[in-house]
Amino acid sequence: MNRADSIGSVLSHYSHPPTSIQPLTQAGGFSGARLWRVITADGDWCLKAWPPRPDLETQLTRMHDWMRQGRAGGLDYIPRIRRTRSGGTLVWTGEWAWDMSEWMPGAPVADAEASDAEISAACLALARLHRVWRRGGAARGLSVAVQRRLRRLADLPDLLNFPEPNPNVHGGQGREIPGHEIHGYGPTLNAIAELLPACRRRAERELAALAFREFELHPCLADVWRDHVLLTDGEVTGIIDFGAARMDHPSVDLARLLGSLTCQPARFHIGITAYRQDSPLSGFDEQLVYLLDATGIVAAAMNWLDWLTPGRRSFDDRAAVQRRLEWTLGRLRQLHADGWN
Repeated sequence: MNRADSIGSVLSHYSHPPTSIQPLTQAGGFSGARLWRVITADGDWCLKAWPPRPDLETQLTRMHDWMRQGRAGGLDYIPRIRRTRSGGTLVWTGEWAWDMSEWMPGAPVADAEASDAEISAACLALARLHRVWRRGGAARGLSVAVQRRLRRLADLPDLLNFPEPNPNVHGGQGREIPGHEIHGYGPTLNAIAELLPACRRRAERELAALAFREFELHPCLADVWRDHVLLTDGEVTGIIDFGAARMDHPSVDLARLLGSLTCQPARFHIGITAYRQDSPLSGFDEQLVYLLDATGIVAAAMNWLDWLTPGRRSFDDRAAVQRRLEWTLGRLRQLHADGWN
C-alpha cells in the first residue's frame, strides 16, 4: 500500500471526510514520523503516521491517556485526540500506527534566543501540565534520563573508534570520520568528536552520583523542544508532540525546554522562577536542571555521532540536521569554556 492509499484508508475510519489534506514535509522532526494537516467539518486536525518500534502501541496508548488527563485538567493548550467511528484512537496500516490530534494555534519562538516573557510563558505552561499529571499518579524510582545517559556515556570509546588525526582534515588537528564527509556533515562532526572526551568524563562523574538515587516521578514530555511549544501574543496556545512522554523527574522537562529556548544557562532562572509559580521545585531539583541540560548536550552529541554513521539512520531534512549539529557543537564549546572537562 502506498502512502496516498494509506491516508485514504486511515481517514475512512473517521466521521466527516476531509475537505483539505496538506502534507507537512518538514514537521516530523528526526523520528521518521509523517504528518499532514487535515481539515474536516468537525475541526482542524494533525494526522500523524508513527514509524514501527517494538513498544509503539503501549507508548501511544499511554501518551493518549496522559494527553486526555491534561485536557481534562483544564489545559486547553493540550491537543484533543480524535476518535475513530469505533471509538479508538489508533489506526494501523501494517506496522505503522496513525492518530489524529487537534491542530493547535500559534507558532514556536522565532528567534534563536527566546525573550524573558517567552521563557516564562513556556515554563509556566509546563508547570501547569506537570501539576495535572502529578495529581493523576506519581511514583518513586530511578530517573530514565539519568540511566539512559549513563549507558550512552559508556558507548563513547566505540563511537570514537576511527582513525587518528588526518593531515587533510582541519590542518591535521581533527579526527576524520570515514564516510561522513560525503554527506556534508564531516567538519562539524569532527569538531564535536574533538570536544567530546573531556565533556564525557565530567558528565560521567556528575551522573554517577545519581545512578542509584530514587526520585519522585510523574509523567513528563521527555523531549519538549522549543518547536513543540506554540505561542500566540505571548501566551502558550499549544504544546505538541507527546511521542517521547514517560515517567521521569520534572527537571528532565525543564532542562530540555530551557536548553532549547536559550543557549545561556545563566538565564535558566527566568523559567525556573515561572515554573515555581505553579509547581514545586526544590533547590536540589533546580541544580538538577542545570546538570541534566549539560549532560543532555553531551548525550546528544554522542547520539549524532552514532546516528550519522553510514548505514545507521537516514534523515529527510539535511538542513535541519546540519542546524542541530551546529547548535550541539556551539553548546559543547560553551561547556568547555565553562570548565566542563
